[in-house]
Amino acid sequence: MSISRTPNSSVTMHLDAKKLFDWSFLLWGAIGVLLVANVPLFMCQHITGDAVMFDLQARCALDGGVLYRDILEPNLPGVVWIHMLVRSFAGWSTYALRGFDLLMLSGIVIGLTCWTQTTSERLLSVRRGAITLSIVWFYFSLTEWSHAQRDLWALLPCVVALHLRYRQLKRVPNASVSSLIAWSLLEGIVWGMAFWIKPHIAIPAISIMVTGLLISSFSKRTFIDWISVIAGGAFVGGIGSLWLISTGAWEPLWEMLLVWNPEYLERARERMSSDMLWYRWYSLAPWSWAHALALVTAVYAYGKHWNKSKSSFNETTVNETTINETVQKRLLLSAMYLGWMTQVLLLQFPFAYVHIPGVVLAIALVGTWQFKIEWQRFAWMSFATACAIALINSPATNLSRLSHWSECISQGSTPEVRAALQLETKLSWAEMQPVIDYLKLQQVQDEEVTAYTDGLIHLYPRLGIRPSTKYVFLDVVARVFRSRTEEIHQALNESKQKYVVSSLYEAGMSRESIADAQDPKTLLPKCFPKEELNRFPFTQPVVFRSGPYLVHKVTKPLGPLCTDYLPLERK
Repeated sequence: MSISRTPNSSVTMHLDAKKLFDWSFLLWGAIGVLLVANVPLFMCQHITGDAVMFDLQARCALDGGVLYRDILEPNLPGVVWIHMLVRSFAGWSTYALRGFDLLMLSGIVIGLTCWTQTTSERLLSVRRGAITLSIVWFYFSLTEWSHAQRDLWALLPCVVALHLRYRQLKRVPNASVSSLIAWSLLEGIVWGMAFWIKPHIAIPAISIMVTGLLISSFSKRTFIDWISVIAGGAFVGGIGSLWLISTGAWEPLWEMLLVWNPEYLERARERMSSDMLWYRWYSLAPWSWAHALALVTAVYAYGKHWNKSKSSFNETTVNETTINETVQKRLLLSAMYLGWMTQVLLLQFPFAYVHIPGVVLAIALVGTWQFKIEWQRFAWMSFATACAIALINSPATNLSRLSHWSECISQGSTPEVRAALQLETKLSWAEMQPVIDYLKLQQVQDEEVTAYTDGLIHLYPRLGIRPSTKYVFLDVVARVFRSRTEEIHQALNESKQKYVVSSLYEAGMSRESIADAQDPKTLLPKCFPKEELNRFPFTQPVVFRSGPYLVHKVTKPLGPLCTDYLPLERK
């Protein structure tokens, strides 16, 4: 490589064309190997309990039920609509949903890599290869809990809207009013779609719109642009609201949002801490390291252009008062990144999956930066270090997991294959299957089984039955909506439930204590906490046990529900 100085003494780096070609070939080759090795494994993993929950809601709606009234949900119905579409066209298999998840991820990667620009085609290929490899490797390394989640799905329309905003800023000065309005309406429609999936995206949307004013100053045409974007979003909001009204879900939704959700948000604030943020940073490493560079990139982008109140969007390379195309894109992507992380840190539960889009955006943002030579070396060394650590620690390159590749191809997603591949530690498919078999022998019907803990929600689709009450994540609902305990308890009393399935893990027991000697009368470990025997479902006799999983037969008064939190990493 050689280093040259431009007339204004800025330092640039020109990589040898052959070396660039080699790096490009290496990166895209690694991506190909990673996809071939991991896609079959990814397709055979189980879907998360949240995805099963949305499936249950989708089936409820498709069967003529009423969302929010017949099945509890604290969020807007956008993700349920997606499940309804996917399930209507592709069926109810885990393959269908995981395949759709891969399509969403692919769209995000394409949208973000297209955001990267450079004057050299080969260097562009290297940059895009590095971004793609990082995002794909990162995603395949996550547990099932972070797959097929609405947070990532909401990112795709946001990326599309980001592209539309950039193009619209170029149109504002010269396009006809009709064209300006049409494209602004389209952008608003895309933002509206994302809002129905996750309303938190309003913060990055506003951040992007305001940042656009740093690029093109406010004018009458800008006002028309903004009003049209809002109108497009309102149009989508109106369509969704009509669906809710026509299906009878309108009033239950507002009861959920206004009466129930304040307590939901209060629980979220209770569980946010610096220790938890550090835990998430650590658990998502090495790719979470991108946040450090992304924050520097975003702050520098704003700092450099904050005082440039008069900047032409159609710049030339000679005019030093203008912002070039690459910097404009970097500024808008910085706005999305900072807005996204703001809503993650201030508004959401500190679950792992809410941090996934932020890491993806951080990786993409770092990939847009034209580093000076000293920073280029640091950036590429960081990337190489991350790859080396991931190669050793990532499940995506774990030889033990990859050894099941042929089983995925030949057998598909059997309980044995899922158990061999699973990364979500609180599920045991080998020990859950006997519970499923036992309940099938009892010929259980709709509403006769209560899966007490969130991980056991997989019982419902495996048995082909509906839950006993609308409180599907029963233990989570009891802990989050503590003021509603009596209402939940009454619903259980009035339900048709005959069996309740619980998990000793969720009762706070460790794997070692679960393996303790079993009391022949109760079928519980002898070290089982005595205080738990006074709380539902352990007030009910155990009629079958498989490892940590207990089947209780409902025969007497239920007893109080547990409203105490377990450590977040267990939930």
